Amino acid sequence: MAHTIKRGFITSFDKSTYTCSVYLIEAQTITLDNVPVALHVDATSMLNGAYCAVLFFDESNLSEAIVFASYTSPTSGSVPAYPPGRMAFIPKYKLQDGNISTGSATIQAGGINNIPARANAILCNIAISSTTATAQATFGPPGATTCSMVVQAASKELDMSCLVPLNSSGQLGVTVSATTYVLIYVYGYVM
Repeated sequence: MAHTIKRGFITSFDKSTYTCSVYLIEAQTITLDNVPVALHVDATSMLNGAYCAVLFFDESNLSEAIVFASYTSPTSGSVPAYPPGRMAFIPKYKLQDGNISTGSATIQAGGINNIPARANAILCNIAISSTTATAQATFGPPGATTCSMVVQAASKELDMSCLVPLNSSGQLGVTVSATTYVLIYVYGYVM
């Protein structure tokens, strides 16, 4: 009796019983019905067509299984849409890696690399450095500030994680007081 994990995708989900039907990808012809879903899995992520991980307690007995994770596929042509206000996590994506000259810049985030065009905000890690001590960088929708960072010493890197709202075009605004190196990794988005 060995434990095994198989990938599948959700074909239906019943909130009242917290069970789902799963089509197993590796098996290609097997659909499991009434599979329990682990309680730590958020019901809003149990979307038809979403991928899932199924733990089999006995690999030879398909009835002893539980769905313990649900996720969207970064390569799928039809990624299920999460409900408004819910954080969706994506594989780490480098949105910006380079210098931004003194003043303001606009970076397109929505519609790029698994970030929907109509995303309201992105979850990101931002790192900055500048040869100018006390250089300041602000981030938010163009024309507004949500996150602000100040370099304390020349050529020292400063980083932080924040949830940055985007404008209706899916753009992020960056304003710097001096030429600043900006590195932005995106980990998720909110619709």
